[in-house]
Amino acid sequence: MNISRFKEGLDELVCNYSINRYNRDWDYCFGLNFKYDVRNFNNCRRLMKKLWKKIKKECLIDGVYVMEYGDHGKIQVHGCMICDFNLTEVERLFKKHWGSGGGVFWLEKFDKEKGRSDLYITEDNYKNDLFDYDLISNLY
Repeated sequence: MNISRFKEGLDELVCNYSINRYNRDWDYCFGLNFKYDVRNFNNCRRLMKKLWKKIKKECLIDGVYVMEYGDHGKIQVHGCMICDFNLTEVERLFKKHWGSGGGVFWLEKFDKEKGRSDLYITEDNYKNDLFDYDLISNLY
């Protein structure tokens, strides 16, 4: 597999997905860390599926998330999403469905002025090739 073509495909997906599918740019960017060590992408994807299914019951949500190995070999997740709720409501959902289990998250409004959306979630992935990604809508 040509990893640079894989990364270019991810860049294109992040730049175009929300506009092509929903005719609007991203609403939020997020990052998730696990309470316990999660060290393989299959376990991470299983936990992501549980999270997005719970949130999906309360609001429309879709997006792209990237799973990557960070420092000390632990997987972390970050991505961009659309959601019709305001920031306070989205934070409430993350606290309820992620933070209540001991996970740590950050969430902020997507700001196009900060730079391109693909760089917003893919810049860390260029440190190494140990990453994977998926669409939130693929998981429910």
